[in-house]
Amino acid sequence: MSFKNRVVVIGGGFAGARVAYDVAKQRNLADVTLIDRKAHFEVTYATLRAMVEPLTIGRRFAKRYVDFVRGNYTQGTVVDINMREVVRGNGRTVPYDYAVIATGSYYRTLPILKPSMPMTLEDRERQFEDEFTKLTEAQSILIIGGGTVGVELAGEIADKFPEKNIRLVHGTSRL
Repeated sequence: MSFKNRVVVIGGGFAGARVAYDVAKQRNLADVTLIDRKAHFEVTYATLRAMVEPLTIGRRFAKRYVDFVRGNYTQGTVVDINMREVVRGNGRTVPYDYAVIATGSYYRTLPILKPSMPMTLEDRERQFEDEFTKLTEAQSILIIGGGTVGVELAGEIADKFPEKNIRLVHGTSRL
């Protein structure tokens, strides 16, 4: 009987999803378990465009993990990790031989970019449709912060809604 390594990947963004996908292809060497808050992988840099085009881009920028990761997938959070196992938010544990922590980053002030709560792909699509409705109904839009995200968001909104009054406020004289 051969021993297969147990690999747990925490976080399903670009790095985590890729590692889980590649390791899962090596079924004879390892069993992989991917743990993520979302039930799907999403192209983070497409989220701002998906907000202004939820019915076209918003349906293409995400893919369910179960559709492409050949290992195990568990939706939820991780609250602790030790040398042998990961403790999930529901108290269940996932034993491992190798752990990959690929949790990425979080935008505190703009949760549409990366949700902090567990959600399904359908929940995420509804979230984008709700944001689109707000943009459609707004007469004017104020964006605070002229960093990368603020400037791109202003551009996406201006492209889709050229009639909207968009104001970008930044703390310094240069964006």
